[in-house]
Amino acid sequence: MPLVAKRKLTETWREAVARRAEPVAAEEAWLRVFDAYLADGRNEVEAAYLTLARFEALSFVPDGPAPGRREAL
Repeated sequence: MPLVAKRKLTETWREAVARRAEPVAAEEAWLRVFDAYLADGRNEVEAAYLTLARFEALSFVPDGPAPGRREAL
């Protein structure tokens, strides 16, 4: 199962990281890590992925074709 960083269409990657913070009191620490990755030159997607990976909060998705794609029969 691949690990991915996910967000809602209406939120920024920063908001997605904050929403996933567990416990909620750790939100500031997670955002400091996110901001450190940005300061290191990472783009927002990479920073979100690396932050969520660091805190073991990536989402699992089943193997197979991407949503909306059909495999040849």
